[in-house]
Amino acid sequence: MIANLPRVTAYVVAAILAALVCAPASGVAAAQLPIAGPSVVGYWQGRLNIPGGGGLTIGLNIRAELNGSLAATLDSPDQGAMGIPASAVSVAGGIVRVEVSSIGGAFEGALSSAGTEIVGTWRGESICIDRKVAPACTDEVVVFEFRRSPKPGTVSLQADKIVNGERRKMGELEFAWDAGEGCWRSEFETPRTHGYWCLVVDGREVTGTLRTLPERAQVRRLSVRRD
Repeated sequence: MIANLPRVTAYVVAAILAALVCAPASGVAAAQLPIAGPSVVGYWQGRLNIPGGGGLTIGLNIRAELNGSLAATLDSPDQGAMGIPASAVSVAGGIVRVEVSSIGGAFEGALSSAGTEIVGTWRGESICIDRKVAPACTDEVVVFEFRRSPKPGTVSLQADKIVNGERRKMGELEFAWDAGEGCWRSEFETPRTHGYWCLVVDGREVTGTLRTLPERAQVRRLSVRRD
């Protein structure tokens, strides 16, 4: 219930907005929103550390209205409180602020330099789509773990696949936001393959493709969802 939520007026909760930043939702043009590049529209989740000890999982569902303004609802799943309307949402100078007057709360955080990040564990499928170009390709059930990287504007990926019910490591990659392609991009080269991944966040789903270089032929399609 709303009455049981902790009072956090003027308490800065950077973790909420740093935990997950989403690319523009389908059908919403970034130009309609008050920031350039990937929008703040989507589901953002993080951990609220309460003064005096303890913590709560907090989620913010931010959407774009038809007039181009932003609206949001607050979730506190640990307390069973979902869909609490925000009274104000603003983006200025790379700072996102969400006010929830019904609980006396103000949540604030800074966008990354890239404007969007993928952080967390994602599970799904990596499917072969052109075995003429990549005859050794096999369909895989995958687990992708994205972590923050010390290098600004990048994230690191630990990629695993599921074989006989067990996780097996495939490798690590570094991704950076590519504004030109509108995706998180990682180029790599092995003795057998030279290619790059291009991944897009849409709410709680990441989709993307693996292309060979220099041909740019699509050989894999990825679809994973956040745990």
